[in-house]
Order: sequence, then C-alpha cells, then structure tokens
Amino acid sequence: MSRYLISGGLLVILAVGFAADQAGATELPLAYRDFKIYVSSQPAATDASKIQVEARMYNEGTRPLKLLAELPASAQIGFTGSKFQANLQPGGQATWTFVFHPPGDLQRQVLKGSIWFETVRARDLWLAIRGPDPDDFSDRSVERITDRAQVVASYAPRTREAIQLLQQRRKNPRTPATVIASQGKSVYRILVEPLPAAVDLGPGSSNDAILEAWRKVEPLQAGESALIQAVSDLVRCITIQSGAVLPIGREGDTERSAIRLRLSSKQSSGQDWPHTDAYRLRVDGNVMIESGSLDGLCQGVYGLLTDHMDCRWFLPRHLGEEITVPANRTVALTHSDNLRTPSFFSSRGMSWGQAPIWDHRNRSTINRGRMSYGHSWFGYVNPGKFPYDKFPDYYARNRDGSIRKFDKDWTHTNFCTTNPDVLDIVAKKANQALNNPDAIVTSLDPNDVAPMCLCETCLALDKSFGVTSEDGKKATDRLLHFSKQIYDRLDEKNKNKYLGILIYGYQKELPVSAKPHPYHTGLICDEPWSFDHTRPFNDPTSPRNKRFYRLLKGWGALLTQLGFYDYYGHYAYWGPWGIIHKLREDLPAFRDLGGTYVMIESQPNFAIHGLNLYIASQLAWNIDADVDLLLEELFTKFYGPAAGPMRNYWLAIERHQALTRSGANVQDRMAINEPMWSQLEAYLTEAEALVAGAEQRFTDRITFHRDGFQWGRNRLLIQDLYYPQPDRPSNLDLSSSIKLLEENQVWFDQTYEKYASAADYWPPLTAIYFRPNVREQVEKLKKQQAEQSPDDSQE
Repeated sequence: MSRYLISGGLLVILAVGFAADQAGATELPLAYRDFKIYVSSQPAATDASKIQVEARMYNEGTRPLKLLAELPASAQIGFTGSKFQANLQPGGQATWTFVFHPPGDLQRQVLKGSIWFETVRARDLWLAIRGPDPDDFSDRSVERITDRAQVVASYAPRTREAIQLLQQRRKNPRTPATVIASQGKSVYRILVEPLPAAVDLGPGSSNDAILEAWRKVEPLQAGESALIQAVSDLVRCITIQSGAVLPIGREGDTERSAIRLRLSSKQSSGQDWPHTDAYRLRVDGNVMIESGSLDGLCQGVYGLLTDHMDCRWFLPRHLGEEITVPANRTVALTHSDNLRTPSFFSSRGMSWGQAPIWDHRNRSTINRGRMSYGHSWFGYVNPGKFPYDKFPDYYARNRDGSIRKFDKDWTHTNFCTTNPDVLDIVAKKANQALNNPDAIVTSLDPNDVAPMCLCETCLALDKSFGVTSEDGKKATDRLLHFSKQIYDRLDEKNKNKYLGILIYGYQKELPVSAKPHPYHTGLICDEPWSFDHTRPFNDPTSPRNKRFYRLLKGWGALLTQLGFYDYYGHYAYWGPWGIIHKLREDLPAFRDLGGTYVMIESQPNFAIHGLNLYIASQLAWNIDADVDLLLEELFTKFYGPAAGPMRNYWLAIERHQALTRSGANVQDRMAINEPMWSQLEAYLTEAEALVAGAEQRFTDRITFHRDGFQWGRNRLLIQDLYYPQPDRPSNLDLSSSIKLLEENQVWFDQTYEKYASAADYWPPLTAIYFRPNVREQVEKLKKQQAEQSPDDSQE
C-alpha cells in the first residue's frame, strides 16, 4: 500500500451556532486582510499539564471593530469554553487568553467557534490541536511537539452571512446607461485605430475576413496577436449577449456611435501612462479604450468584457467560458471614466504557458511577462561547448582542483564566476540577449542547486565580503559581485536593463556586505520544501515563514525590482492543494514590502488546482480584488445547480490545508489525510447528482473535476511503485504491484487522451510532461519477478 493512503488521525468537529439580531455590512472590516488573528500555545506557567492559548488579534484597517470571539466547550480536550470581547481601534491589537487541560492520550482535535463584528457573525474560527509526538518521531519537515498538547493551526475565513452582506454592499447603484446593442440590432461599430493599413476594409469585408487578414500581416508588432484575439472576443461576446454583429472598422466620424480603440503616447491630461499596460475606459454614449500600447488596449478590451459586460473565463478554453446573456438581450454599459493600472510591473500569466489566451482574458499576462528568468548557467558554459578535459578551470572546482560535476536530468555543473574567460563569455551572451529591443532582463542564475566553486579565488572573494563558510553554500555575496562584473561589461545601450538571479538555493540569504547594483533584480522563491504553505508567509506562528518574511523584507529594502515566485499549480503533487487562503494575503504583503513583479510556477493542473490559478490571475491584475466575492461568483455561475456542493468541495480543501500542521512539504501531510479525501469524494458525488439532466456544460465541469480528483488519487496510489523509495519493503508483492501499475497506466492513458482529443473544448487536465509512463517500471518489476521465480517464468 502507498504511504500516502495511511489513515489520518482522529478528527472531531465541534460546531456552535449563533444568531444575529440584525446585520449590516458597515460593521465589517473593509478588506479581508484588515483583520488578522494568530493563535499559539504553551504549557501554563503554574501547571504544565494545562495548555495556555494566546489568540492575538490585529485591526490593520481604518474602521474600528467591536468584536466578540467565542469557542465552545470540548470534553475531548478538557476545555470549558471561552468568550472574549474587544474594541479594536485602527492599528490596535488585543490578546485573548484561555486554558484547557488535555488528556494524556490526545491525538488531534479541531474546534470551531465564531468571531462577531457587532451583530454580524463574520468569521468562523477553527483551531487544530495535537498531542505530543512519539519518542521515535523523525519527520524533519515539521517541528516536534513535546508539550502535552499544542495549537498547531488556526483559520478564520469569512462566513456565508458576511459574504452575502458584502455582495449587497458591492451592488452597483443605477446610473445612466449606454445601450450598445439590443435584440439583434446596433448602430455601433468597433473602430480599431491601430488596425494595419494592409488590412482591406473594402465593401463586403466580413469581421472574420478582417481578423484573418490582420493575423497574416507581417511582421506583427509585440502584443498585436493578443489584441487581435481580444477584438475577436469583443465581437463574439456582444453577438452572444445581444444577437447583433458590430462591424470592425479603422476610422470614422467621431460623432458616430462606436467602441474605439486608440493608441496615444500620453494620457488626455498630458501625463505619461503609469504603466505600459495601463488604459483608460470611458463610456459616455460612445466607448473609448485608450492606451499607450497595444498591450494596454488588449487589457482594456478584456476590462470592458469582464468588469462591465459580465463575461468570464473561469478556466481555459470553451468549457471554462461563462458569458452571461441578459434576459432582454441588451448590452448596456453604465457611464464611467476610469484609468486602470495593473498591480505589478510584470506577470507571465497563471497557466505556465499552456493557455496564453486564457491568461490574456484574465489580464494576468502583464508587460508580456517580460520580467521572467530562471536557471541559466548551462546556456553560457557547458561541456558540449567547453569540454571538461580542455577547459577544467571554467567549471566549479573542489579544493583539490577536481571539477564538482553535477550533471543530472534536471540540472548541470556550475561554472566558476571568477574565471576571466568565463566572465567574457557570459557578458557576450548577456549582451546578445539584451540586444533584443523587447528584452528587459536576462538571467545570471546558477544551475539548480548545483555546487558552487571552491577554488582559492572564489573563497578569497567570499572572505573579502565577510563570508566565513568555505562550502560554497553562502553564495549571495559572490553572486552579487558576479552580477556587477557582468553589468560593467554590458554595452552602454543595455545598461538600463536588468540582470536577474533567483533568491533561492545557495543565494537565498541576505548578503553579508555586498551591495546589489541598481539593475540587479532578484526573484524570491517561496519553496514548498523549505517554507510553510499551510498559512500566509507573514503569519508569525510559523517558524519557517518567519524566516521567509525576514528574507523578503530584507531583499525588498535592497532591490529596486523584486520578484515573487511561488507554486500555485504544484510541480509534483496532483492532490488537493488549497492555498487561496495563503496567496490572498501573500501577494498584497509582497507588494507592500517592495515587491514589483511576479513569476508564478502555475503548473496547468486545472482539474484539481485550477481555482488557485483563477484567483491568482485576478489578483495579478487587481491585488485589491475581494477574493470571497470572486469565489462566490465562480461557484454560482460556473457550477450552476451544483454550486452548493462544489462550494463545499473547494472550501474544504482550503480548510484542511489551513488546519494542517505547520511545516515544509505540506503536500505530504495533505496526501495522507484520508478523512479529507472521503469528504471531497462525497461532495463530488452530490454535485454529480445535481447536474444529472442539467445543461451539458455543468455536467462536463463536474466530470472534469472528478477526473482531476481521481488523477491525483491514482498518482498517489502508485507513487511508491512509480518512484521507488530507498526504504521500499523488500517483501513487496510483485504480482499485485505489477497489476496495480498496469491498470493505472490504462486509466491514465485513456483519461489523458479523452482531454487531448477535444483540446479546444476541455481545459488542460494537466501538462503533457506530467503524464505518467510506468511501463519502464513495470518491466523492471517483471524482470525482478522472473529472477525470483525462474521456474515459474519458464512455464
């Protein structure tokens, strides 16, 4: 049996209901992150058999908060219940303290209470409590529990009641409207002022012909392909909603009714555009989308479609699309005049390059994602171009002069950053990359966790900066020096562009004394194997995240351009990965600490991690978007009759991860949470029953998630056989193992082909490079079986 299917610990949920006399959205914090609660525990000072809990609450908003917090009694943990009241002024804090007396055999308990803001039960309050670890406990990804009990997690999501109040608060008041099209008729045109002159607009030219001719113009400018798609979507969505087809044109009388797309070097006020993707959208009888770039016009079109016309692309491709059709078949836009600017300098999207149209539709591709880079040294110096035997001094060396070879299928040997020839080679290639007028950064990042050079010159350089270790694992200072050496060798025309190195691996720590040059940029990586993905990185109850927060704060003070790298679609785990409660606080906190761009490893596991990717795409454009309202809209519109169980499904994933024990590699602890898997299975079954006989898109969406759920389940089922562990039992039942692998190979092949055969309709289930191929392992096991039973194999 796989180690991932071991049953989780005992879980008891205690719920308590409260009634509110009346409710008002004015009693709630303006933003979710305005209120924070962090819970920790320690043995009581007077009696170590009792546990004292401290819940520290912070009001980081501008509105006073009158709160009441309550937790019910629990005989299982020896708790008599507790209530706490406080008036939290803006910037204020309060501490709620209570004690419980756990039994000696406590394993795990979960308490559920409530937090009220005046008359509104605004937050659920969940606490996860664990007993001590056994003497032979050896899991290094978490801190060992030695107290009689410990609060290991807390979670305070908004209640449905509070979310519904917020929805009422956000309803737009009635304002004058411009009717663009109604019941198959319209006097409007779509005038694309930057439409190339080569595109024929002669009499009888259809929109399809115009768009196809535009696609064939050579060469297209940067950002032009995305704009063509945006114009196509604008035409199509208006037709879906109203039945009218608005003709595409280039020029026209300014008095005629039109949706105009205009390029302007400056804003109408004469000011510069605040961002290359910024746009102004004005509706006043006509519609004007104006920007300083084609990228900005593309963002403006999708801003019109999503913010004003209720068009949504929750997941990629046809099945992910939900275009609201008004009952009166009328497209009416409220009068407005708004300048819109993305939250970050750059973002490469949230599909890891697998669904670029979806990324543009959700405005998560910002500045064309140009501030992106990764491990790069192999591209500069490698044995194919510079053989080890002829150029040994080019490579990272040990103290005895031997090369620190580290050639794997996922990484390669590093070079020596103090070798003059290497510096010239790297500078030449960096200049070549930056000569591209579209380039704004090139990578100087080492190969993935490959050993650094230990030659006398490199170690002497380390010592000059105050680095005392001689193992090459404190490489930050030498790499900042290396970046400056390359920058000094750049052509003058490239010195306003950036050189990037990941804040990762051996260059994660802050420098001892080296200072980055103004055009050095870093991308700090929230590594799941190093840091804690059960909670936001600014949560002080996590020792690992306290370290990450320190690093982020320090690098934010050093760099003019600081990037953030995280893993919202996991690279090696296809089970439930609930990190929306984390990313909704991480991304704003990153911005507030000096962060300027994001590069998210958003592996396209849309069937099981797609909700993470959708919410992240919304926050990349608008960091202040209300996540709960985004979620509620998706649950209602995307799942239709199955909204209830699918809401429960996704929120359960978030809750289970938030209440998982703090530490690294949380996916391993989620994988063995058998009660969670059973609960999610039940929600999917309920959803399937509700969409039976419903419109096909709702049925297919539940099928898609069911297959994603099963994909993750089956991957975990064969994990130890597919990736054999060093400690795998020697008495493995080879026959049953081979059968399990072969059966699952058939299922994986059939499931993947199902989605690949209709790729225009289905979102990506996962990436093709994640498709399991266990045949090689099956052959190994069959060979092992034959060697153990030679007589049987001959028969």
